Amino acid sequence: MKRALFLLALGLAGCPSSKSDDPTAGAPSAAAQGAKALIPLAVGQWTRHRVTREDGTQSTIRYQVVAKENDAFWVEVASGDGSGTVIQLLMKKNSEHDAELIAGRVRAPSGEMKESRGADFEKHKDGFRKAISGTLLPKMQGLPQKDIEVPAGKFAGCYEEVRTTQVAEISATNRTFVHPSVPITGLVLSETVGEKHKMELEAFGMTGAKSAM
Repeated sequence: MKRALFLLALGLAGCPSSKSDDPTAGAPSAAAQGAKALIPLAVGQWTRHRVTREDGTQSTIRYQVVAKENDAFWVEVASGDGSGTVIQLLMKKNSEHDAELIAGRVRAPSGEMKESRGADFEKHKDGFRKAISGTLLPKMQGLPQKDIEVPAGKFAGCYEEVRTTQVAEISATNRTFVHPSVPITGLVLSETVGEKHKMELEAFGMTGAKSAM
């Protein structure tokens, strides 16, 4: 479970990278350029990021909103073709920087799935909260801005933050760039400080998400 939480926080998982000609892929809209808050969660949203490691190998990771339960949303994190570890978190956003965590699911590469709710979920809740604090609840207000170009396109005025994520004994420091036109995480680019490791936005869409679980 600790490793699953770290993957949720950083998106460091994967299978071989592949490009897509998905017609629902997005580009920054003029209306979103001046916004300082992410697009509200909605079923169907997805993003795909390319992960490039120190040794030059690549993989992909996909964030998706796959279902709604009452007024909360199931957000899924899966690598590559979804055959590896798949994580889902049921969350209700109260504000841009606060979310109520209700349940979590993890499907192992073996196909075994575990869902945690209620008292059982409480044991993992703090770990999940730390994992999503920067990834799914990114900070933008008051941060410096910079234009960033990635495979998904050029994003004017991305918000830059140096962010250290720690789950249990595992930690990493990343320089992240987020843009409000990108759904779910807002993440355009993340570079690990002191390493040749980065995650770049390849494509995104407001519809078409398909669960890998």
